[in-house]
Amino acid sequence: CEDGTKNEGYQYYNKIGKNIIDKKPYIISITEKKKGEMLQITYDLLNSNRWNAKCNANFIELNLSNEDENNKIIGYDWKETNKYLRYIFQLKDCKNKIGIKLPPYTDFHKLGEFIDIVKDYPISFITSTGSLRNGIVLDEKYNSVILPNSGYSGIGGPLLKPIGLGNVKKLKELTYSIPIIGCGGIETGKDICDYLYCGASMVQVGTKLVDE
Repeated sequence: CEDGTKNEGYQYYNKIGKNIIDKKPYIISITEKKKGEMLQITYDLLNSNRWNAKCNANFIELNLSNEDENNKIIGYDWKETNKYLRYIFQLKDCKNKIGIKLPPYTDFHKLGEFIDIVKDYPISFITSTGSLRNGIVLDEKYNSVILPNSGYSGIGGPLLKPIGLGNVKKLKELTYSIPIIGCGGIETGKDICDYLYCGASMVQVGTKLVDE
């Protein structure tokens, strides 16, 4: 799915996975713009008879942190999240395959409510956190650096790190046994150590990977 970053589509990434999966863990992360796309893509990946190809990923990450076509974020909608997870965990061969990526939560009471919902499902891991929505970046002439969406966009990189660390630490307190992939503002080894200290089992690098 396209969430603001051009990519080759899930069938392409599943195809190249067959050259990766025997060498190291491979995760396909999916999101949606149009309602229902994430369910359809997950179904396609898990149902080998759908397009004559097996799932060449160790895990599928459901990215609940991006906005859909109605500017709604699934990870802030308890009812919608519960519905998605209920449908997905009814699919064949999803056991030990599904992780979720969460948006940032600045209200830990809301994060606790969210975890009360997702803990009823056999989720393999939680990635935290996606970008913080609706930031604006201006250049020296006060022009918006971000062109789409009237200049509003998700903010990642170093600005996100303190929020990411807080979310990872609180998630570890709330979930205990679910592995957490920490992300947000990782640029150095120190950043990685900070996330591991707060409870992450692994980390995910985004902005720095693109920059370099």
